[in-house]
Amino acid sequence: MSVVVTDLTQQKRDEEIVAAEKLARSIIEQAGEAIVVCDAKGRIIQASRHARALCGENPLQRKFNELFPLRLMDTSTLFSVAAPLHGDRSENVEVVFERGDHQPSILLLNAAPLVNDKKQIIGCIVAFTDITARKQAEEALRRSEAHLQAANQELQRVNAELQVQGEELQAQNQELARLWKVSVQAEEALRKNEKRLADIYGSMSEGLALHELVYDISGKAVDYIIVDVNPAFENVTGLERSRAIGKKASELYGTGEAPYLDTYAEVASTGKPESFEVHFVPMNKHFHIAVFSPEKGKFATVFQDISERKRAEEKLQESELFFRQTLESVPGMIFTTRPDGYCDYQSQQWADYTGVPVSEHLGDGWNQLLHPDDRPRAFAAWQAAVQERAPYDLEYRVRRRDGAFEWFKVRGRPIRNAAGEIVRWFGTALNINDLVIIKEQLQQAKESAEAATQAKSQFLANMSHELRTPMTGVLGMLDITLEGPLLAEQREFIEKARAAAHSLVRILNDILDLSKSEAGKLLLDEKPFLLRKFIDSTFDIILPVATSKGLDLNFTVDGGVPETLIGDQTRLNQVLTNLVGNAVKFTEKGKVELRIAAGRGVPGGKREFTFTVADTGIGIPDDKKDRLFHVFSQVDESHSRTYGGTGLGLVISKQIVELMGGAITFTSIEGKGSTFSFTIPLGEAEMEQGASSAAGQTAPGGDIPRAAEMTKPRLLIAEDEPTIRQVLGLMFQRSNYEIDFAENGQKAVELWETGKFDLILMDVQMPRMNGFEATGAIREKERARGGHIPIVAMTANALKGYEESCLAAGMDAYISKPIDLKESLRMIEENLKQKPL
Repeated sequence: MSVVVTDLTQQKRDEEIVAAEKLARSIIEQAGEAIVVCDAKGRIIQASRHARALCGENPLQRKFNELFPLRLMDTSTLFSVAAPLHGDRSENVEVVFERGDHQPSILLLNAAPLVNDKKQIIGCIVAFTDITARKQAEEALRRSEAHLQAANQELQRVNAELQVQGEELQAQNQELARLWKVSVQAEEALRKNEKRLADIYGSMSEGLALHELVYDISGKAVDYIIVDVNPAFENVTGLERSRAIGKKASELYGTGEAPYLDTYAEVASTGKPESFEVHFVPMNKHFHIAVFSPEKGKFATVFQDISERKRAEEKLQESELFFRQTLESVPGMIFTTRPDGYCDYQSQQWADYTGVPVSEHLGDGWNQLLHPDDRPRAFAAWQAAVQERAPYDLEYRVRRRDGAFEWFKVRGRPIRNAAGEIVRWFGTALNINDLVIIKEQLQQAKESAEAATQAKSQFLANMSHELRTPMTGVLGMLDITLEGPLLAEQREFIEKARAAAHSLVRILNDILDLSKSEAGKLLLDEKPFLLRKFIDSTFDIILPVATSKGLDLNFTVDGGVPETLIGDQTRLNQVLTNLVGNAVKFTEKGKVELRIAAGRGVPGGKREFTFTVADTGIGIPDDKKDRLFHVFSQVDESHSRTYGGTGLGLVISKQIVELMGGAITFTSIEGKGSTFSFTIPLGEAEMEQGASSAAGQTAPGGDIPRAAEMTKPRLLIAEDEPTIRQVLGLMFQRSNYEIDFAENGQKAVELWETGKFDLILMDVQMPRMNGFEATGAIREKERARGGHIPIVAMTANALKGYEESCLAAGMDAYISKPIDLKESLRMIEENLKQKPL
């Protein structure tokens, strides 16, 4: 037998992993900027809603460089995920992104590698910030400054001309008028630019602040003052505009020193813009800050709150680390594959167990670690599971680091997205080598037990044969003696000896039935039978004992019980004989009664019938009741016990009742009697001509009458036991048969060839040639010359299935020893009637 134990801890851990992954995905999805997560091959495995909106399609499983053809501001191509996949960070790189016919967008890109707890790069995360509006504002500001500078230069030129050409005042006035017009136009352009800048300034989602440096007497920057801020400044920082403007940074933020002063001073002095990400402790927020200088001594900062993104990144890293650590701590081995079945992850347990690096397990490498005999089967089953999108369950052997192979239970399950598409496969491998060994040991034990059972059955068959053969002589001689003249005392003695002999036969039957039951070979043969005549026949066996003890033995059948029932009357007779016989045995005075009542209908067209046997005997002590229905167990096991028996009757009765689909119960009061009751389902039938009236007896007692003018049938009896030959000879000669004897099978064949016989009684076990061989020789000769003589097997082997062996050997009927004269005569007559004329 195989025991499968499921560890619910694994299921719980798997659920926690899934929950952690869902949380990480949700954080990325809700991030305020475009975030893309790539695997080690540069394929996108997750994208936030802003990233999907940016590319205009579902980017999952697409190559990053194919979907985002980015270039630097100087038009050179940027492979934006190459650096982080090799361990480098790309911080605050300004890139150009063009999608279809849309205007190019300017993005601020930040890419960082994703590493596991073993510092191995397993992918990267890329964040975009659209700074197109900000860049447009910067460009507009630069154009405005250019216009102002051009106007200033023009005015200077005009002034110089006025000074040099005083004599040409009219011309200069005209030129001045023209220059005035130009100046008006320049001012109008400046106002428009300022308005455009104000609109951009007011609509920016990023915070923007203009600062002026504060220097000490040595010319060193020591602080900076907030000159102006845009409306988004308040939303991003939470500081009111009126509170910020005009304040020094050290005072406004309460830091004692102006934050990031050195960086800002460098930008203001060189004019080279910078950008960086910081965790601003006073506000407990993460910012992305871009800083540029509109003029010397001043600088502007454009900053964006990236706290959510940072938290998402941290959560993602925590989730990834948790996922990895969880997988590494799970008992057994873990693997994952792509949707096409390509293995892309193996837990460290694989390497620890096999001694082979995890990298060699990936792809199809895992198959090389299997036992050569298991590889084709395992690989074919995996390919079939991937193609059919079905779970993978298989047992195969995996090579250990020392070269030995052990059995593993491997399971693979598809992981699907919301659309039902397989996005990954997740698998486990559990070492079941000990279970396989136990299973093999159990199988060996089972085979040993079956062999022992077979040996026991053969022993019982041999014992049965050895005991039944002499019992045939004993019972036969007793029956023949009882047919002759005897004194009353002699008849009494012989009848008691005959009853004792039948008791011995019943004990043999009980032992054989117990063996059949234990081997599961106790079968039922259901046929119609006449209930009341069947009960009469059963009582006839027990009545002499009850009469000798002065007991009343009777039975009652309720009116609702039909005359003809369908069931195995032989087994039912066995149960009733045991129960009624026990009741008579343990009752010294009073009565024994059998009651039969009909009950409810049950499936299969049957009806329940209850058989109750009640007595007024010695009863059963309370402390002995648990011994009933146990093999070889008796209520009184003392050396001085009054009542004999093997203790098998009730055990076999219980097994037969349960085989019939019923149940047996009892109640008992010590000194007042016992009541045994069983209920079984039986079929109901109309009176049938062929219905049997008693178990094992379907013909009337006594000799079978034959017409006077009929010639005596001639029988050939093949039997090696002299006593049985003598008994059978006397029995059949008195029944008006002519008899010839053969002491072995070979002699039987020779006599059959030379004489004319009507029927052969063939013992199965004989020297020189057994009954099977003799029957085969006769049937072979009949096939050549025609004809068919009835052959009735006689055997002391009472095991189920032996009758079928006799019929399969060519015999026509079967009689078990000890021989019952009436049954034998009936069997012979039936076969003689079927013999061709």
